[in-house]
Amino acid sequence: PDAPWLCVGSIEPRKNHAALLDAYLTYRGLVEEPRPLVIAGGRGWSSQAIHARFDALRDRGVRYLGYVPDEDLPDLYGRAFALIQPSWHEGFGLPVVEAMGFGTPVLCSDIPTLREVAAPAALFFPPHSPDHLAQLMARLEEDPALVSDLSRRSADRAGAFSWQKTAAAAVAFYRHICETVPPLR
Repeated sequence: PDAPWLCVGSIEPRKNHAALLDAYLTYRGLVEEPRPLVIAGGRGWSSQAIHARFDALRDRGVRYLGYVPDEDLPDLYGRAFALIQPSWHEGFGLPVVEAMGFGTPVLCSDIPTLREVAAPAALFFPPHSPDHLAQLMARLEEDPALVSDLSRRSADRAGAFSWQKTAAAAVAFYRHICETVPPLR
């Protein structure tokens, strides 16, 4: 399989790359032809140990790209088999929305932010359970119908997010405030 698993985001503890690597190693033992894992993201805080693991796992399918400019991300999303977002904490989860915009299936940690952004288009796993993530990865490998369904749902869900819709909601909010709140004097 040529299309890789993809993870996009800065390299720091809250992104939970350690669990991703553990899951990937388990997944490699569950399937006959494991896909590579591509990780794109700049160095964040407290990332020395995870960078050492990236280096140590190069010969086992892990490819760390470092920081990838925004203009190069569409190519990564478009070529990925699926995006994996294993974060402990997220402010929004922009890579999830970006990947869904390409119809890329998404696996993400079951945290409130990502559930709000990605449900019902993604498969969720507990961020503390690399084994659960590995099982989902193997399941996608074995179920092309599920991959197709997730791809369709991802593209549909991404339609809920756009700058035009965000701007329209902001204008409506401010209009409501201006019409209902008396002026200060």
